Order: sequence, then structure tokens, then C-alpha cells
Amino acid sequence: MNQSNVDRARAWLRNTPGAVTGQNGHGATFAVATALIHGFELSHGDAEALFNEYNAKCVPPWKPHELAHKLVEASKVAHDKPRGWLLSAQSGTPVSTTGKFIVKRPTQPVPVPAKRFSIADFLKACFEPDEVVCICNDIICDEAGNGRPGSKGTFLTRDNWISKHFTDPISSMWTSQESRGSYVRVNPCSDESGSDSGVSAYRHVLVEMDEKTKDEQWTVLSESKLPMSVVIDSGGKSLHGWVRVDAADKAEWTERRDIVYRHLEAIGIDPKNKNASRFSRLAGAMRDGKEQKLLAINVGSITWEAFTDYWSLRTCLRSSRSRASSITTRRTTPTIS
Repeated sequence: MNQSNVDRARAWLRNTPGAVTGQNGHGATFAVATALIHGFELSHGDAEALFNEYNAKCVPPWKPHELAHKLVEASKVAHDKPRGWLLSAQSGTPVSTTGKFIVKRPTQPVPVPAKRFSIADFLKACFEPDEVVCICNDIICDEAGNGRPGSKGTFLTRDNWISKHFTDPISSMWTSQESRGSYVRVNPCSDESGSDSGVSAYRHVLVEMDEKTKDEQWTVLSESKLPMSVVIDSGGKSLHGWVRVDAADKAEWTERRDIVYRHLEAIGIDPKNKNASRFSRLAGAMRDGKEQKLLAINVGSITWEAFTDYWSLRTCLRSSRSRASSITTRRTTPTIS
């Protein structure tokens, strides 16, 4: 047994959702079998043990003989990648010895947008016209000068915010050099409670990591392949990434949030942003003489599904899936999204 290979494969599986009936579960499960046998170069016994762990996440779980059949077929199929290729991290997204995302490439500088993005540009990138957006410019500062929202904020639809506040001429409350900044909740609201129960669409997860330089933070966010609606320079020490998870409900949002945090945990992600009603910085507003700048729109993968496909390397196992689709089984179960 090569325990290092087993540990890395197990860590990889933690970020791989279980197959679900009706969502190409057969193809997804076969891709996992191929990754274990071929990508991580596991023995049949080690692969079988991890495959059974993965099976516990599948809905419904596969029968033992079905799993065994997939492992046998995965060992026979032709591949377009060398054996053990997941261990050498040649997939484009590096993987450490613990199976976690790491950054090996040179640090990339924070991008300079070709044009200055406005507050309206930011709101349009993150919210729909009739969605209620909560913005707060009531700031309380502690003795160290660190600010936080002083109230639950003001609740208006996105288009009302734009027409009443962010169409020229824009009030100095947003643009003054003396402003302490402004906040915005990362998800639209269904009521004015300011709590997770008042979220109307579980769209975004906020990530930041202010223990690194901004260039390092940008490199992590852009290399992570996470689907981000926007990346914002907070005007302080950190960049804020709004990861677009597009969850159907709070339970799915929590599951996807945990995947995001596991994906970045080796990097040093700030753990304080785990609630769906979290405040971030309002891009385009001023903060102590610096702009809370919108750096980029639509960073990383196009959708959450594209990210999970990329990370589980299903897009790199097309030949395996093609082979799998030709295998006749008594059960048809689709890919997870």
C-alpha cells in the first residue's frame, strides 16, 4: 500500500460530490473509479476501499457488484493521460500532498481594469433587477480604526438603488474622501431581518484571506477556478471574492460553502464569512480616501457545475466517460451538478 497516494485520493474524494440518480450518476461514478485506478495509481484493493467510502455519498448508493464492475472497467479503458497523473498535479489545478488546492505559479499582480467599474456595474453583475439588495453606509469604528456595519442596512431593489442613488449625479455620501466606506450583503433579501432566514437567493459565498499580500490573494482566487461573480479590493488589506454557488436552498448553500472552504483551507481563508447574509464591501464606494474597487467580473469557472466538473477532472476524463456510456447497465443515473 502506498499510504501517500491513498491519503491524497481520499482528500480529493472529499471535494467530489456523490452521484445522484437522474443526474448522470453512472458517468460521474465511472469517472471517480477511473481517477482512483488510473489517476492516483491505486491498487485494486485500495481503490475498492475508497470507492466504498465515495459510495456512501451517492443517492442511492450503488450495489457492491455494480461498484466492482466499474473498477474492473476503469482498469481496462484507454486513457489520454499517463498513469498516476493526478499525483503529479499536471491537471492545471495543482494538488498538494494532502489533496488540497495549492498555488505553485509565480504571484500575479492585481489586475488594473481597462475601465473604472461603477457601483451600478457591480450591482448588475451580482443581482437581478427586482431583487432586494441591502446596503449599509452606517459605519462603526473601533479604537484600531476597524469598521463594521452599524445597522442592518437599507433594503431596496437593485434597480431602485441604481436609479435613486447610483445614477449621476451621485451623492457625496458614497464618493467623499472622508467616507468610512459602505457595505452590501452578498445575497439578495426576502425581508429586512438581516439574517440568513431573510435571504431570497442563496447565490454567493464570500471569501477573503487578509494575511497575504493583495497580489498573493489575487493569484489564489484566480488560480482556484472558483466561479466568482466579482472580485473586489476592499480598500483595506483584503480582496473579496464573491463565489457564485447558485444553491437551490440553505442546505445546498451550506454544502457548497463547505466545498469552497475546504478547497481553500490550505491557503489560509478567513473563517468568519460563513453566513449567507454576510456583509462585503460595496464596490465603487470610497473608504478613507481609497476606492472599494471592483477589480474583475466573472472570474474563474463559468458556473458552479463547471467548477465541480473541473475539480473532479471529469472534463479531463471524457474518453473514460465515452467508454462508460457504451457499457450496458441495468441502471441509468446521471451527473451531478
